[in-house]
Amino acid sequence: PDNIYVLAACRTSMSEVLFDRLIHEYGISETAISVQNIEIINDGERQELIALLDEYNLWGVNATKTAKEKENLIKKTYKNSKRYINTTKCVKRLRCFTNN
Repeated sequence: PDNIYVLAACRTSMSEVLFDRLIHEYGISETAISVQNIEIINDGERQELIALLDEYNLWGVNATKTAKEKENLIKKTYKNSKRYINTTKCVKRLRCFTNN
């Protein structure tokens, strides 16, 4: 049917299996399926992340870096990927604001 949308997100090959099943088992056209990588952050998301980390003072030892150095840190050291950015410390520090 034309009114069904599937959103799948995972870090494994499961999305490839789902993609194959949608085509072969359910007869959905390959051109009707859009695959988006949600692991890599774009320029806008990177700038938002930098602003949030600045606002809540979550840079730790990187706090004194310039905006350009912070951008390069995310781009090169963390490969623009959410998986390489350690959010554990950020979450712990943000919990004090939410009482959770």
